[in-house]
Amino acid sequence: MASVDSRAIESEIDRIRSLNLEDLRREWRRLNHGEPPRISRDLLVLALGTNFRKSRMAGSANRPGASCKQWQRHCG
Repeated sequence: MASVDSRAIESEIDRIRSLNLEDLRREWRRLNHGEPPRISRDLLVLALGTNFRKSRMAGSANRPGASCKQWQRHCG
């Protein structure tokens, strides 16, 4: 059963939140191998954070206690 490290998730989301717009776009290119959408910095933070959480929590959705509320708690 996959284990979700909440501190690691929170740490990465904090890192993403601290990036400026150009760094966010660079991160998008690195992770998605393509150009980022032309959206605001806040939406780019949200998109990257959501993608990160999904990738880290993949496989844990069926685990007891892994609910949408846990995902939302990491959004801030």
